[in-house]
This record gives sequence, C-alpha cells and structure tokens, in this order.
Amino acid sequence: MQLKLLTSLVLLVLVALVTPTQAQTPELIRQLQTTKKCEKCKLNGANLYGSNLEGASLSNANLSGADLRRTNLSGADLSDANLSGADLSDANLMDADLSDANLRDATLSKATLSVVLLCNTTLPEGRVSKRDCSRFYR
Repeated sequence: MQLKLLTSLVLLVLVALVTPTQAQTPELIRQLQTTKKCEKCKLNGANLYGSNLEGASLSNANLSGADLRRTNLSGADLSDANLSGADLSDANLMDADLSDANLRDATLSKATLSVVLLCNTTLPEGRVSKRDCSRFYR
C-alpha cells in the first residue's frame, strides 16, 4: 500500500515538473516571433519552421533539435546558442553571429552562410572553427 502511494506521489511530482516547461514553449515562440528577443530561452525541439527571425537576439538560447528549416536568421545573434541536432536546411544565416555556438549534428543543407561569424563555433562534424576569432582578439 505504501509503495503504491509513494509511486503515485513520485509520478504526480514528475508530471507537475514537466508540464509547465511544455506549456511555456508556445509562449516563448510567440515572444520570440513578436519581439525577436529570447536570450537564454529553452526552445529545444521547437518548431520555428519558416519564421522571420531577422536580427533576433538568441544568445545562450537552447535550440537543440529545433526545426529551423527555411527560417530567416540573417543578422541574428546566436552566440553561445546550443543548435546541436537542429535542422537549419534552407535557413538564411547571412551575417549571423554564431561565435561559441554548438552546431554539432546540425543539418545545414542549402543554408545561406555568407558573412557568418564562426569564432569558437562547434561545427556539425564536431570540429571547432577559429575562422573569425581575429575580429575579437586584435
């Protein structure tokens, strides 16, 4: 009897802890699409397909596993962002700041990557880019 009660209590606590996070994701997506600001946001697995996030501030955001296909991220600040496993196919990343970002296992097929800042960026294959670090360390 006590074991059933304890198991039920543990399950109830776990559901209570998980539910608010899932409920907040649509609110965070609306906030991001409206204000284009969402630093340190937890948007892992979010569906942002085709969003216009030009110039968005997403530094330190968790976008791991997010659907960012066909998303306009030109001029966006994605520094220190976690984009591991994200799908950025056909995304516009022109002039975006990806310094210190994690792109491990991200999909970048047909993404526009011109003038992208890649200092200390972990690339999809796991290599760390030092390409643009001279901009910071002069």
